[in-house]
Amino acid sequence: MSDSPIIINDNDDLIRDNTENNITLKKPVQKLLSSGFSIINNYNYCNVELDAESIYYSIIENIRANESINKYVLVIADTHNSEHFIDVIIDVANRLGIKNILHAGDIVTDRTLTKFNQYRGKLSVTFGNHDKQIADKKQLNRICRKYKFTHHNAFIRLNLLGKSFVLTHGNDTPLIMKLIFNNDFDYLILGHYHRRLLMHNPSGKKYVINPGAFCENPLPSVEHDNVPSFVLLPINVNNPHDITFYHIITEKEKRRFRKAYKKKNQEKQGLQ
Repeated sequence: MSDSPIIINDNDDLIRDNTENNITLKKPVQKLLSSGFSIINNYNYCNVELDAESIYYSIIENIRANESINKYVLVIADTHNSEHFIDVIIDVANRLGIKNILHAGDIVTDRTLTKFNQYRGKLSVTFGNHDKQIADKKQLNRICRKYKFTHHNAFIRLNLLGKSFVLTHGNDTPLIMKLIFNNDFDYLILGHYHRRLLMHNPSGKKYVINPGAFCENPLPSVEHDNVPSFVLLPINVNNPHDITFYHIITEKEKRRFRKAYKKKNQEKQGLQ
């Protein structure tokens, strides 16, 4: 499958989000590159259907041998009221017994956030720009308090099995720059841009991860990257390929693949 994590070079145009803020990710990524991080382009991924059974067995096949699922966290972002997506991922997490879901924001409504009460583990969530601009933020806070979700408007710092996680939505560039400058994390989790990103600093064993958007039609203007996704993250990563991105292949994606395959075959036949 064709995929396109963010790649920055001197000739790139500004990478912008699809909100009114038009905040660029270029500056933070360049700062990370100058701080010893590199972009992992050939990251590990699996294509799965939006079906709890399919995702469950795919994860079972991919977790490291003889390692407990308790040593993994599920990372999602930008669910944007996609209730069916949330129902599926909660079902999977409960079946597997995953203890932590990290959500990097843009849940959007209190009804969508309430769905996470069905999750039997611990939800940690930071609010995104859509949560602040569209949703009733006071109501989101009340729901988080009611169900004991760990939450914050800007960023969350967590310690899981001795590893430091920083979770922020990603639309606040000065905040991201500050977090990078402080360099006080093992994993920095971002959302907002609807683009999958994996960066690694080998010397410090640090990672920056954007799981992509876990919603229908996350990037309609970028066809090859218009795939919902989430990340299964081992708390103790031995190498970047221990981190797996799960690409959700919807019926729309299947139609696009079939169309591309048909076109490719027609081009081949035309050359013969």
